[in-house]
Amino acid sequence: MEFKKTLLQNLTEYRTWAWGIAKIREEDHIDNTLGLLPVYECYDNIQNEDGEWVDVDEEGNVIPEDTAETVKLEDWVYGLEFPVIAVHCFDEEWDRLGDIEFCFCEFVSKNEFEVQK
Repeated sequence: MEFKKTLLQNLTEYRTWAWGIAKIREEDHIDNTLGLLPVYECYDNIQNEDGEWVDVDEEGNVIPEDTAETVKLEDWVYGLEFPVIAVHCFDEEWDRLGDIEFCFCEFVSKNEFEVQK
């Protein structure tokens, strides 16, 4: 298990970083750990005029696909004081009991290290 550190300067960098991890791992608990709130549920799938399958809500409105820029975030993400360092580990192992997944992320703000006068 390897812990990594990532410096994030602002919310835009955070969104790009978190979305990148979420798209690689594609697990609900990873989204929760990173404070992402993508749309998981849809009422139905229909074909649009281009022949592509799209998700729709109960009223037939197309649910736009989430992106790093549009995904909703948990309130605590907006409370981060940038720049922050994300100390994280998203890893999988195997032991005699089966697959094990590690999902850890903690944020340390630069201002936590400033000397109080």
